[in-house]
Amino acid sequence: MAEEPSRRDALIAAAVEVFSRKGFAATSVQEIADAAGIRKPSVYKHVSSKEDLLFAILDIAHEQSEALVRQVEALGLPPLERLYEYLRRHVLSYLEDERLLNVFFREWRSVQDPERKRLITERRRGYDRYLRGLVEECRRETGADEPLDTRFASFYILGAVNATPDWFRHAAGDSAESVARDTAQFAVNMIRRTRIPA
Repeated sequence: MAEEPSRRDALIAAAVEVFSRKGFAATSVQEIADAAGIRKPSVYKHVSSKEDLLFAILDIAHEQSEALVRQVEALGLPPLERLYEYLRRHVLSYLEDERLLNVFFREWRSVQDPERKRLITERRRGYDRYLRGLVEECRRETGADEPLDTRFASFYILGAVNATPDWFRHAAGDSAESVARDTAQFAVNMIRRTRIPA
């Protein structure tokens, strides 16, 4: 008999909530079972280990990230506009699904299975390469005289984007959309080599 997707989905959702709050290492299978409203032995009808849940969560987040890249690429925009749109959508997705992406960014190193770790590392490198390539396209488009280390620039942008939820919850009255637009615009301005007026 096929497994009911809704029960496994509920278990993954419970794991997202607890991993995001406590971290993978500090979370017990019992806590995940309690959050899902099931008995601990029932967890093992759907997964064989806590790491299975983490890997499933990472896989969902990777699929969402890859879908975002495909959506932005399909727009056929020039590089600077594509960078802006990609970052705007990325920030929005993070703010709308903060717990999932917290696990994605903060807990991926907890995976111990060598083949899974290799796959996760490869997919993350692909994500980094996409952003770095996009930054390089923007640099060429602007024709700026000043040198730009695209590796450093992409890390800087990712650091700013991925930290957005940490300060957004303290922002007074700012909407997710306005924060996403501003974050994307700041990145574009940096690539353009413009300065924000003092």
